[in-house]
Amino acid sequence: MLGEFLNITNIGTVKSASVRLDGLSVITGKNDTGKSTVGKVIFSIVKAFSRYKEDFQNNKEQEVFEQIEELYFKIRSVSHELKDIKITEIRKLFFPPRFIDEVKPIIINQPYENFDEYEEFLNKELNIVLQPRVEYILKNFDEKSAKKLISIVDKIKKILLQPDELESQIKNALTKAFVSEFYSQITPLQYPDIKSAISYYSGDELLKITIRNNHIISIKAESDYELFFKDVTYIESPVYLQLSNLIDNAGTLSDIDYEKERSLIRRQPKTSLHIKDLVVKLEQSIYFSDLIDNNINFDLLKRISNIIKGCYVFDEKKSEFIFKRNKKEIKALNTASGMKSFGIIQLLLHANAIDERTLLIIDEPENHLHPEWQVKYADILTELVKENISVIINSHSPYMIQALNHFSEKKDLKDKTNFYLAERIVESGMVEVRDVTENTDEIFKTLAEPLNRIMW
Repeated sequence: MLGEFLNITNIGTVKSASVRLDGLSVITGKNDTGKSTVGKVIFSIVKAFSRYKEDFQNNKEQEVFEQIEELYFKIRSVSHELKDIKITEIRKLFFPPRFIDEVKPIIINQPYENFDEYEEFLNKELNIVLQPRVEYILKNFDEKSAKKLISIVDKIKKILLQPDELESQIKNALTKAFVSEFYSQITPLQYPDIKSAISYYSGDELLKITIRNNHIISIKAESDYELFFKDVTYIESPVYLQLSNLIDNAGTLSDIDYEKERSLIRRQPKTSLHIKDLVVKLEQSIYFSDLIDNNINFDLLKRISNIIKGCYVFDEKKSEFIFKRNKKEIKALNTASGMKSFGIIQLLLHANAIDERTLLIIDEPENHLHPEWQVKYADILTELVKENISVIINSHSPYMIQALNHFSEKKDLKDKTNFYLAERIVESGMVEVRDVTENTDEIFKTLAEPLNRIMW
């Protein structure tokens, strides 16, 4: 098996799918046949692997901060025991923001690959931060109170000395991604006890994730576990371009603990990780400079500008996207959805957010495009593939699919292009995603069926 592949078994409505990730992959089928499910699983896997180390550090910092807060409020509650109450000294030593600022550099600074050496370094650094606080507690509180307070200090030290276990880090990152993209509903609803599996292949199997009852029960990763893709972008709708300010102010479901904070989810605005991720990248387009005329995508930018007769930019002061045409500025809200579809590709190129080591997933782009622009959009996407940028498209439009087929052949991309057909299995109600690259007529037969029924 050559290339990068993801195998999916019993995820959502999808019974089985094996999709190539590098090059151009086109997943087709009727509505409600799991095309978006496949896209979101791929997004979750790549995104989790691109950020699991950062997540582990953030989680460790949050755990430490919670203990620091508990210590501070416990000290305040027993401070009446002090003969000479020195609030300023308590604040100086135990005030949570100040305390965490001293601890944070220790969390970030990990200069040793060998954990024994790192533990020695960590103990030394922690003693500098913690010892004055321990001495203050022993000096000012009675033995019973001091014992309780020092137990919290010991817990802080224990959290910081916790080794970075690969499986645990990946599991936490994947759980966050699945919560965000599927709201923890990844197991088939009609078969809650069935075992689900996701495998990533790059020649051989690098990673296998087993899931049951919406929980990851095992992760097996090769020692050389790093994925080819460093990042992934998922485009679901061009409408997000005009909702950027709202999305900026929302959190993601992956930011909080779903089990502990259900009430918080109801009170605060939340959005999926892929939506937040997209808007953040689009806003980074402000760093683009026209002076980078050696950029391999510069010609593509000009082609997109010619199609929509202008370009989109992010106005940082107004915190919104603007469309510029002939020195006129139009709010993104007042531009056609089809124009915004091209604009998102334009902005991602400006932001240098897509390259050979990133994956671009686009869900049903035809929903906002006239047939003529579907063909032009397919032309642009195959140009990206020609520049070794990997693209996955979910589509049920014969125009889009035929155009992608035509341009991939015209641009000599056939060996990098795969077509898949998602079909529901009558007996089980689940979906099977089949590779039909060698027989794309199956796609057009399936999609043309409703029209044929009317005509004949």
